[in-house]
Amino acid sequence: MKALSVVACVALFVSSVASQVTLLEPDFAVKTYPPSAGAKYITCSPGGIWPDGVFFADSGGGAIEHLAPDDTVSVFAGGLGFPVGMEFGPGPGATFGDFLYVADFAANAIFTVDPGGVVVPFVGATAPGDLVFDPSGVYGTDLFSTVAFAGPLSKLDPFGVATPFSPVAAAYMDFGPGGAWGTGMYSTDTFSAGIAKVDVAGFPTPFLTGMSAAEGFDWADGAGFGGDLFATDVGTGEILRVDSSGTSSLFALLDGAADVEQCDCGIYVVSNLGGCYKIYVPWVDLGAGLGGTGGTPVLVGTGELQGADPITLRLSGALGDANATLVIGFSQLNAGFKGGTLVPSPDVLITGLTTTTSGDLDISATWPTAVPSCVEVVLQYWISDPGGPKNFSASNGLSANTP
Repeated sequence: MKALSVVACVALFVSSVASQVTLLEPDFAVKTYPPSAGAKYITCSPGGIWPDGVFFADSGGGAIEHLAPDDTVSVFAGGLGFPVGMEFGPGPGATFGDFLYVADFAANAIFTVDPGGVVVPFVGATAPGDLVFDPSGVYGTDLFSTVAFAGPLSKLDPFGVATPFSPVAAAYMDFGPGGAWGTGMYSTDTFSAGIAKVDVAGFPTPFLTGMSAAEGFDWADGAGFGGDLFATDVGTGEILRVDSSGTSSLFALLDGAADVEQCDCGIYVVSNLGGCYKIYVPWVDLGAGLGGTGGTPVLVGTGELQGADPITLRLSGALGDANATLVIGFSQLNAGFKGGTLVPSPDVLITGLTTTTSGDLDISATWPTAVPSCVEVVLQYWISDPGGPKNFSASNGLSANTP
């Protein structure tokens, strides 16, 4: 979703003791953000003239805040009452323009915020909650809005004139990413105890049922996420992974799980008991190893790639007592080399390394602090090996990704 993502770093009127995310699938890690005052709602920056990162609606402070990729937070716009749902406009030249639309529950109004942080009233609306545009245009170019936090849905034209759209009891809504999901509207639905599909006439059809209290949802792509839908059940604290057929599995647990949102290289999740978190995949096997005397060497990494955390690179299955070079790149090259594939761009070479008699090699280090989010470092070992195609073997490429 690009609106009303309840990322509460310490939610108002509830316990300030944050729960912790329990991951139930391997290969994922969690970054915990420091708590701050006020309930937080989040939307991802669209780029362009907007700064990268994410924007928070601080309902406690009546402000819009910006979380930059280096994790610094600043106030972007103030003077609001109880801001909740947010949605970026379609962009320059479009009817609704390049504004951030903000639903202010306390002010009974929807506001626009320009890239300079100037807040201007757009239209009065009774207890507005979520906001969303249809990026495909199939549902029209209007702004869709829901009454906080259980529908019905309305659509607003560029002049702020509202017309009813759907009676679905929706707190959150978004449009499918295409492919097997289609580009139609999805919404939470109290009546079906889950998530519904809403057609262009506003008619809802249950898609995912059996939830206690469906809250936020979003699709997530990239390694590990697979383009699936991730949905929270605030009643059970479950975060579900859902495929396009509606089949769900338990992905993680978080007491009071309220919403999930993909931004940049991971998904943000929130508890209404307090606490905001980012789930990401720190290490990705890129393949492309080159076999040698004892087979194909294997490189794995451990550690969460957060500031000052210990990390270990572990090579196994290489030729024993052999010279090895660790190639480190800041991008993927994937070029033919020595009968195999050089996966990293060769930006840094660490030479003079030697495998153990059993063909292993461990390197331990401390991950540096102040590395921005979503930085990729690509690694691969090349080993002198007479059993390789050109007297070399190579490990798989390995991608290290900061949260």
